[in-house]
Amino acid sequence: MKPTTISETSWKFLYQTGAIAALVAAIVFRRNIGAEVSLFTGLEGIPTSATEWFSLLQTNPFVGMSFLTVFDLFNYFLEGLVFLALGAALWQVSKSRSALGLASGLVGIAVSFATNISLSMLSLSHQ
Repeated sequence: MKPTTISETSWKFLYQTGAIAALVAAIVFRRNIGAEVSLFTGLEGIPTSATEWFSLLQTNPFVGMSFLTVFDLFNYFLEGLVFLALGAALWQVSKSRSALGLASGLVGIAVSFATNISLSMLSLSHQ
């Protein structure tokens, strides 16, 4: 059986999307976005009480959401695209290992989406 190349497959678009997502995630996202935002906004520290959080989210939602790691949600979406591309690329090598790795990665991303409190806090701050 002749091995397939990337140009011969119908998965080329997914491979390209995964590569672009990996590059964007590597270039744009760093770990302490909240700390970097606080340096430029002059905020002294992270709020410690619920009232301070709600006040920050009402007065400056961008800074509050950056402290609550809302940007990680977009990063996890990009990582999901990378996992899909890797799963498709490695499918011919080992279907069972590829399926296991893809499922594990996507479950981890789903858990991250489900447990991120940033959007809930923003909604509560407006009530």
